Amino acid sequence: RGNLEKAQECQKRLAPLRLAFSLGTHPAMLKAGAELVGFPAGPPRAPVSPLTEPQREHLKQVLIGMGYDV
Repeated sequence: RGNLEKAQECQKRLAPLRLAFSLGTHPAMLKAGAELVGFPAGPPRAPVSPLTEPQREHLKQVLIGMGYDV
């Protein structure tokens, strides 16, 4: 809609989550994030491994920083 200021604000807010994509495979990170915010997603399917506990904790901190109640 041409609202560059709002678009930049949204991109800035999402930046920490985009950086968290490097914590593990995309399905593992998304499923862990969904679980952390209360949406049952279950484990990723083989051969994808779930996030390690330190990766999951890092993702949790990112979500908390974004204002999610985890």
